[in-house]
Amino acid sequence: MSTIDKTALEHLEQRTLQAHAIEGTAIPARLVPKDVVIKSLEHLMPHRASYRGGFVTHLIHDFATYASEWPAGRCFVDQEHMSARIYFDLGTVETPGHGEHHGNIQLQRTAPFVAFRNMAGDTHTQKALAEWLEDWAAYLVAFDSTGEVLNIGAAINAVRRITIAAKKESTTSQNDFSAARSGFEEIEARSEQLPAGFRFTCMPFHGLDTRSFELRMSVITGDQPKLVLRDVRFEDVQEQMAQEFADKLNVALKSAGAEARVHIGTFSPSA
Repeated sequence: MSTIDKTALEHLEQRTLQAHAIEGTAIPARLVPKDVVIKSLEHLMPHRASYRGGFVTHLIHDFATYASEWPAGRCFVDQEHMSARIYFDLGTVETPGHGEHHGNIQLQRTAPFVAFRNMAGDTHTQKALAEWLEDWAAYLVAFDSTGEVLNIGAAINAVRRITIAAKKESTTSQNDFSAARSGFEEIEARSEQLPAGFRFTCMPFHGLDTRSFELRMSVITGDQPKLVLRDVRFEDVQEQMAQEFADKLNVALKSAGAEARVHIGTFSPSA
């Protein structure tokens, strides 16, 4: 009785596998004998089997124009990063696509908005804050604790002239056997016409409308005063900007003749 050695068996296995191509796929492929892997032959074809790639822009108009050149897509707006992605090949539940062709838009921040975000929330010296206020005075309106508008020049000078004052009270009592003293010290920041806050008005992102952002100012007392500008309800404003972005995308896509549904949220095709 004849036997087949290991080498002959592996050769027979390879010859058998070579005779079987994978049929019924959009991209031609066949089984490769070694380790039985699937290898695509697309790179040998004159054309790709499907359109794949990603278009990137920061302009809403160009994003909509590109979208109009392709079949209906699904557009998803990332409100945290003020970006959006539209997929043209997601398909349907019955015939899902691969999600490999998409258009992307990332709105660009304007220089004033970058300056506003960099300043808000941090602690600053009088000199640093006063210089920043002077640099961006054209975008600022100062107001006092009652909401009354102050002259911006006077408000900046008031920031420069902040002084730290200390008021100290002490009480002493004595008797034949003991003496007691209590002290209370109150530290306050003083300056004439010191503003309670500012409104910073600018176009936050290229393509969005101009809007105002409120900054409340507080003073941290010490040997040298420190000042903080706190942005008020910025999360609410961020949601408003995201909704405005989505609305403008919707209008631009329809105007360009693109068939796309816009959603606020993110989407990633699973592998």
